[in-house]
Amino acid sequence: MSYWSIYISKKEEKLLRKPIETIAKKNRWSFSQAVSGILRQHLIEEKKRLSDEDNWQKLTTQAFFEDDEEKDSIYDTL
Repeated sequence: MSYWSIYISKKEEKLLRKPIETIAKKNRWSFSQAVSGILRQHLIEEKKRLSDEDNWQKLTTQAFFEDDEEKDSIYDTL
């Protein structure tokens, strides 16, 4: 098990504490489990977003170089 220390400002603490406590209560988690769950979900979404951007870039590049014409159907493939 790892222990992490995260330092945040008083303003950030006021912003974050209530939503984290709400998530913890809803899922019957401890405060630290809720923070970990939020971080995990964020990382999963970020990984998916980056993957989507890579796929979009590949599709647009492919459409550009195929017969030197832009294809409208590229927008339908996503």
